Amino acid sequence: MSCVSKVALPVADIMLRRHADEVVPEALRCYPACITVRGENVLMLKLFDVALMSGDADIRYCDTDILFFR
Repeated sequence: MSCVSKVALPVADIMLRRHADEVVPEALRCYPACITVRGENVLMLKLFDVALMSGDADIRYCDTDILFFR
């Protein structure tokens, strides 16, 4: 579910953390150390989630230090 207007960012998909928290651990199920470090270090979300949730799409990543939501 996108939180950003498709007019403002027509090709953007916004991935909510709660959705990623459901999907990514299943994708990493054969890599328990990766699941552990993802839970311990928030920077690992950038490493694992972006790549795993992008599928075959090109990745363009905007960090939330720049993009804020109300």
